[in-house]
Amino acid sequence: MLVPIKLRGKVKEILSRSNIQIFNLNAIDKKYRDLLLSGKIPVLIIFENETKKGRIHDLGNGNISVETSEEIPIYIKKGNTVVVVLPVSQNRRYILQGIVTNRYINSVELTILDPRTDKRFNVFDKNISVGVHFLPESIIHGITYETLLILRDINYGMEDQDRLIQENARHRALAMSKDTTIDTNNSISQIKDPKDQDDSNDKSSFTYRAKDFCIDLATRKIHPEFQSLKDSEPSFFGTMYDISKGGLSLLCPDGQEGMDSGTAMLVTAKFPLDDVLWFDFSLLGIVRGITQIDEGKRLHVMFFKALPERTQNLFERMMQ
Repeated sequence: MLVPIKLRGKVKEILSRSNIQIFNLNAIDKKYRDLLLSGKIPVLIIFENETKKGRIHDLGNGNISVETSEEIPIYIKKGNTVVVVLPVSQNRRYILQGIVTNRYINSVELTILDPRTDKRFNVFDKNISVGVHFLPESIIHGITYETLLILRDINYGMEDQDRLIQENARHRALAMSKDTTIDTNNSISQIKDPKDQDDSNDKSSFTYRAKDFCIDLATRKIHPEFQSLKDSEPSFFGTMYDISKGGLSLLCPDGQEGMDSGTAMLVTAKFPLDDVLWFDFSLLGIVRGITQIDEGKRLHVMFFKALPERTQNLFERMMQ
């Protein structure tokens, strides 16, 4: 099943190379932090695709409030996630995500989030190799300005099919209204990865698959530069440290360069879930942070779109 992925404003914002993902205000240089808290530097708060200017207040213990001169959108409720952009200079913007804990007429209170809130499965001891391809600027530009469409090929079991069919129909209807239609049914033969084999008749094993493709809306085919990227050797291989339905982290080789918060990439891996089940993915993601641990440099990657809820159950199998 091919599922179109519509990126929200917050993912596009994080794609900017000038953005630095933070998890608390103390990560900001003091001189900039003081200017932000005094209101001398306004912040931007992103509600879905709607952006408003505001002033940030530090409430302590990982909590902030953002006050705007306009009313908070009516659809924003407690529990919603929003993005706050702190543009401290022309070439540097700090980004944080927060969950709404209280909302008022023209302000919201937020708890700053670690972007990976899903349950993580530590698989470092399983020695799973992850290939990393850096996305070229042309692909990033196409995704940001919507000249490219992301399709996800996913073959999860029948219990997921009804939901995927409904989601597919909804996105196709939306695409038709914008005159950017793509006949996903007639494009399957062009979009499927030739490396994937249909093992539905193979009773000895089964591979769960989730793979992203970038489609050129002008030609309705896989963008040639993206195809070349998939066919090429990865920029480097890392060892998977943990994984969730929303992202993963991996241990990078010593001295690996070219990565920063906001770096876009394609991550690929195939690994066993148990004696007969496998999981094979090739997913678009964004670097959300880099931390130093005893084993080396650990790269935190958020998928452009989280995998279905059932993925958590598949990963549970691997831990048994």
